[in-house]
Amino acid sequence: LGDLATLKLGVLPSIAAADTLTVDGELALGSITQLDLYVEAANDAALPLGTTLLLIDYSDTYGYTGKFSNRLDNSIFTLGLNRYQIKYSDPTWAGGANPSVMTLTVVPEPSSLALLAGGAIGGVAVMRRRRRKASSLASAA
Repeated sequence: LGDLATLKLGVLPSIAAADTLTVDGELALGSITQLDLYVEAANDAALPLGTTLLLIDYSDTYGYTGKFSNRLDNSIFTLGLNRYQIKYSDPTWAGGANPSVMTLTVVPEPSSLALLAGGAIGGVAVMRRRRRKASSLASAA
């Protein structure tokens, strides 16, 4: 891949798949000052949280130590109906048998996380109030 290059890959959420680049040996980037990754969704569909799509398989132990200037390692972005986290080396892929891969994993919306956290905190507060009320009723009796 040369300087100022763009690697374009597609994801197909409707079948939980993606274009995959398989590299035999090390991914040679040379003296690149800017390399962009463009990901496009076709036949979009909402995927279950935690769904992981393979983008690049390095087929070796070198991994990819560089970075795409527009998609930083572990960054999160929205594409179509899904929100993805990109990982340049994913130790969970194939049960950890091959971490030399670049993946996209579906992650929740920040508002979903806030609602989940708020619900958990609210549930704890309600339980504390119920316990206090029950203990005050027991001591009054």
